Amino acid sequence: MFLKRHQRRKDGKTHSYWALTETVRTSKGPRHRTVAYLGESTPSERKGWAHLEQQPDDPVLKALHQASLFECENDKDTEEVPKLVHVRINGVRVEKTRDFGDVWLALSAWRALGLEKLFLNLIPEGKEEISWAYIVGIMVIGRVCSPGSERHTAQDWYPQTSLGDLLNLDSEQVYAQRLYRALDTVFPRKVRIEQHLKKRFGELLNAEYELVLYDITSTYFEGEAQSNELAQRGYSRDRRFDCKQVCIALMTTTGGLPFGYEAFRGEPK
Repeated sequence: MFLKRHQRRKDGKTHSYWALTETVRTSKGPRHRTVAYLGESTPSERKGWAHLEQQPDDPVLKALHQASLFECENDKDTEEVPKLVHVRINGVRVEKTRDFGDVWLALSAWRALGLEKLFLNLIPEGKEEISWAYIVGIMVIGRVCSPGSERHTAQDWYPQTSLGDLLNLDSEQVYAQRLYRALDTVFPRKVRIEQHLKKRFGELLNAEYELVLYDITSTYFEGEAQSNELAQRGYSRDRRFDCKQVCIALMTTTGGLPFGYEAFRGEPK
């Protein structure tokens, strides 16, 4: 087996192509049979072949030994010959994979809506280690990509994503209690957030508000809920008339974009 050169003229230039060739016996005598086409070789590849030819213990390399093949070329290229590394394929494995596409898209949408800048301006800096704007962003992106509780977001979902790399926040810095405190920080600014969303939906998506959709749902509590002034008994859509409930109203555009909500006492029928 040896390397055979094929020449071809194209656009006034001569191109040399190489093929791995073997000699076979036929009824008409010895013939050359192409095993594989290697294409045009670069200077570094030719030097690499010369390096391999110096390995006398490999029977395959012995068969490929053809040192004089490239000696006829005036090759002055000083391109460095790449080092060869042996890899044990059955020992290669993938570890600690993390989701990227969905969190990157959600983070891009969060920033395109101007919400990150909004919270940076709305919530003044204090003694907190991490800005509340980033914690709120993590909660919102978590609701988009993997809806669940704050504990689920902090313990199960966030460590499995690349959001920490995008925000430069380690998993140890994101925990349930920090997310709970962020909710208390956001709620007093509810009206400003809704006004901002309404404006940005109009600017980015040409949302119209001549006609809006309004719907009411409810959620109930298994317990007395004595510290919750809104929790009252009333008409239950869940057929749990024995439990106190809170009603929640949501307003959206005709395209389904939510821009406002309200929570009120659960007693209306």
